[in-house]
Amino acid sequence: MKKKREHWVPLSMQVVEFLQSHFGVIGEDGPLFRGRSYGGVISDNTLNMALDRMGYKGKHTAHGFRAMARTVLKEHLGVDDRYLEKQLAHEDENKTRRAYKRAEYSDERVKLMQTWSDWLDHQR
Repeated sequence: MKKKREHWVPLSMQVVEFLQSHFGVIGEDGPLFRGRSYGGVISDNTLNMALDRMGYKGKHTAHGFRAMARTVLKEHLGVDDRYLEKQLAHEDENKTRRAYKRAEYSDERVKLMQTWSDWLDHQR
């Protein structure tokens, strides 16, 4: 992550199934989306260029998916802001408050990610 903080992302059943079905194609460990030139991960710019080629130039960005997910999860699916902010790796900028806010909301974030995958499936 850009601020060098560890961030845990629970995987929905659909994501686990997808990864298992592609085992050997995408590798066993390390980054899921590896970059070619420097051995790290692909950048936002790689995703933005792909979106541009698909006809979304000026309409959508890679980072926009985060905003879209947060909006749908909050406004349409009623997910609590605390869980959304934690899942998006948003931390309180105030060091004192952050020192006391240590909740991970693990169970709720697992449910959140499953709710998101289920909603996406329903959109097909």
